[in-house]
Amino acid sequence: MGQFLKINRNDKCKVFVWSDIHEKHSKDFILNPRSFTSVEHAQKETRKRWNDKVTNDDIGFLLGDTVVGAGTEGQKVFTELLYSLNFKELYVMGGNHPSGWSHIVQKLRSENIFPDEHWRYKWQLNDNKIVYLIPNYFEIVIEGQIVIMSHYPILSWNKMGDKHSPAFMLYGHVHNNLRKTEWIRNNYMKGKNHDLSIESSPDPLEFAEIQEIMRPKKVLHVDHHGPETI
Repeated sequence: MGQFLKINRNDKCKVFVWSDIHEKHSKDFILNPRSFTSVEHAQKETRKRWNDKVTNDDIGFLLGDTVVGAGTEGQKVFTELLYSLNFKELYVMGGNHPSGWSHIVQKLRSENIFPDEHWRYKWQLNDNKIVYLIPNYFEIVIEGQIVIMSHYPILSWNKMGDKHSPAFMLYGHVHNNLRKTEWIRNNYMKGKNHDLSIESSPDPLEFAEIQEIMRPKKVLHVDHHGPETI
């Protein structure tokens, strides 16, 4: 993707990451593991969890599958959800359920608004809030730490074996199901990666919380990019 996007974080502007809200998804395999009793309960609770931690001075990342729904209804729900959330800037991936997301991208294209050098579609939600619609793979730097974000977990990611600052991998999509496979649980998940799906991370995680999760994890080398080849 070229040069890493630098995200500025400080005491007044924190960075939060979450994934797979699945708003309006009525299937039991989504609601039951999250202890939600209905679509309405899920909607109310997920928005509350976000707004209890995130303020309108903060930067947020949603790693895909934000809304499940088709056509104009999906776009309506997606837009209404974003208006209901606290943030100053919000980066949103489409995931494999890009309801609403894809419609907004098409609308921006029709207005001759195209991605910048970091592949961000800029959507000015209102005077105080900016939404960036981003691809399902995104590379950033926060306080010198390289962070690779993807809707899908990746086995080998950029700078994962950097001897000075190994990159973090943050993902969604799998809803905490990787742990069911023994090799992945005992190897991949012990590396510097983390599932931000609600089933794994019931609340959005601030970058300092992510750093604490990653601190005891080991640096993985699964390809030729070991410390001597980075």
